[in-house]
Amino acid sequence: MKILMNIILLSLLSMSIMSCHDNDDVEPLVQLNKYRAKEIKGHNALWGDFKISLNYIDNSLDLGFLTDRNQDTIGRLNSSQVLMLVPSISQEEIDQLEPGSTIPMKYEVIFQIQRKTNQEVIYHYAKEDLQYVLKYSESYLFEYDDTLRMDRKIMKWRRIGDSKTDDPLMRMVYTYNGDRLTGGEYATYISNWEPRSHVEYSYDGNQLTGIKETTIDGQVVFTKTFIYSGSDRLKVKTEDHGVVREVDYVLNSDGYVTRIDEGDGNYMEVEYELGHGDLSTLVSNIVKIQGEPFIK
Repeated sequence: MKILMNIILLSLLSMSIMSCHDNDDVEPLVQLNKYRAKEIKGHNALWGDFKISLNYIDNSLDLGFLTDRNQDTIGRLNSSQVLMLVPSISQEEIDQLEPGSTIPMKYEVIFQIQRKTNQEVIYHYAKEDLQYVLKYSESYLFEYDDTLRMDRKIMKWRRIGDSKTDDPLMRMVYTYNGDRLTGGEYATYISNWEPRSHVEYSYDGNQLTGIKETTIDGQVVFTKTFIYSGSDRLKVKTEDHGVVREVDYVLNSDGYVTRIDEGDGNYMEVEYELGHGDLSTLVSNIVKIQGEPFIK
């Protein structure tokens, strides 16, 4: 689940080595939504059949409550975290409980994203035994152009975790033709910036039709293809280093996502209400700039 899960789901340490931009302290422009998600129903491997009921104060998400098929609360979320109820004792202690005893539970974070005006830190957790453990984080720094638009940026990031996930400082410099994103260059930094790959965006009229990443030696390592059926249906096929994933989207007449189908019985259906909301703050900017629809 792209929005709530990225369970492909610690610190701001890496930010101290990243350069700043003259516009870093200026709040970028934010466009208000006409509608906001009120309820999400669906199914996935982690929660089974689920429902998320979302509550707002003014234009900001207050709390979302996650319930299972029996209408029992199993988690909650806000604009920066997704939490799940897990046992607060070990499996060994559970096995020693008297038959019929209630297992004590607690909330644990399974996904977290923190933001400042020009910074974004994503924390990835994995389940170990009965608990969720922080595995690594990704720290991003954005430098805006003079228009301060969120979709125009130089993006620098670093992943911090164990030795298997530590990455060098990386950078993506985006290029535009007018207001249209046309490509970018990935580079890594050790003693200077070394280009690693180039990204190209392709269009048919106003519709994004594809994204392709090619290494400097000409090897295609990532593609994303957008297949449209009328104005309300979209299939996105992603191939990332040989792994293929397809997602089907259904949109309403205002362009808002009403259904996301990821295959294998995993899906989400979304009900909206009038008003601006910030549920989309749970979606990282690196996901948004790849062009797929997301719940607002």
